Amino acid sequence: MATKGRPREGAPTRYTDGSAVTPDDAVDLADGPCVGLSCAGAGVASVDFVDGSTAIIVGLLVGANPYAVTRVRSTGTTATGIVALY
Repeated sequence: MATKGRPREGAPTRYTDGSAVTPDDAVDLADGPCVGLSCAGAGVASVDFVDGSTAIIVGLLVGANPYAVTRVRSTGTTATGIVALY
């Protein structure tokens, strides 16, 4: 059940919480839709956005990235140490 995810308008100026992400092709983020992703190791992320679309984010950078997603898929994801930001 989603406990942290909450929609926000526009890009966040700060994040107040985070949860470690285990990429999974079938399971949404445990704490609901996030407003950003952070990663320890740069790479590619295969994601489902809050609007229902999917994409491969090429060049996910180390640090905070303002992508609002519901799922980080394991297939196609190479970025490591991913944290969902809330």
